[in-house]
Amino acid sequence: MMLYNEEMCERVIAVLSGGGLLEDAARELSVDTDTIVLWRSSFPMFDAAVEAGLIFSEEWWTEEGKRNLHNPSYDGERWYRVMHEHFGRKE
Repeated sequence: MMLYNEEMCERVIAVLSGGGLLEDAARELSVDTDTIVLWRSSFPMFDAAVEAGLIFSEEWWTEEGKRNLHNPSYDGERWYRVMHEHFGRKE
């Protein structure tokens, strides 16, 4: 398992702010999502970085949906699944 270091906070924010999901952040850090969960509970700075990154990611996905609202070739069902499964959206 890779050892945690504070540089990972910047990397996780970079991935998530571009619309990435936790799985993408884990892949970027060469760890599994269980390690992300462990680090979040062990390192407050990392937890804050993930929280901030998830806000950016949700904003990215919200804007993605708005941009493609009237695009008939856009995969709206995928957008809905991401919003529902990753951000707890019910609408």
